[in-house]
Amino acid sequence: MPLADEPNGKEGLDPVPDDQGLGGSLLVPGLQSASGIVRSVSRLRLLLVTVERRYDESHRRVLAFRQQLRRVPTRAVNGHLAGDAYLAVMAETRARLQRAEQEMEDLDLLKRRVTMDLHALELMEKIQRTQQELAELREQARWDARDEVAAEIRRLERIAGEFVAEAARSITTGDELPPTLEPPAQGR
Repeated sequence: MPLADEPNGKEGLDPVPDDQGLGGSLLVPGLQSASGIVRSVSRLRLLLVTVERRYDESHRRVLAFRQQLRRVPTRAVNGHLAGDAYLAVMAETRARLQRAEQEMEDLDLLKRRVTMDLHALELMEKIQRTQQELAELREQARWDARDEVAAEIRRLERIAGEFVAEAARSITTGDELPPTLEPPAQGR
């Protein structure tokens, strides 16, 4: 959806409909499969790139409108604008500046939300990988009763628990950005 202020009328962001029971989240329901997570991560990464591009465009417009606000009085002083025209140009420029600043705020909010949901999905991927490793080790433990295997199972169970706790915090933190996208320290 192009904005009136956009000089080249580039397309806008595709809205994320909430009619699919998403509950305000950008996460896609039914992500039990690894391929579902991968698709959602890909979709959110594309959305993030689009949001960042639009944010940069809005920022450039904000800078241009601020510069225009500084230049308009000079044009009036030099006789290029009469009193009423000066006021009209200033009012229109301020209105466009406010719209661009509001768009930047809106895009920043969306970027934070997409980042949080990406973080949660990445944690879900890590949980699935850890659970798969646990299943393989438990199968191995049926035939191999070495202490190393049991220790590795305990370590992976601890890591899986940390990922689950971090995912729960990530989902329930509201507008806060995740501190890091890195997994907890692992000692192998």
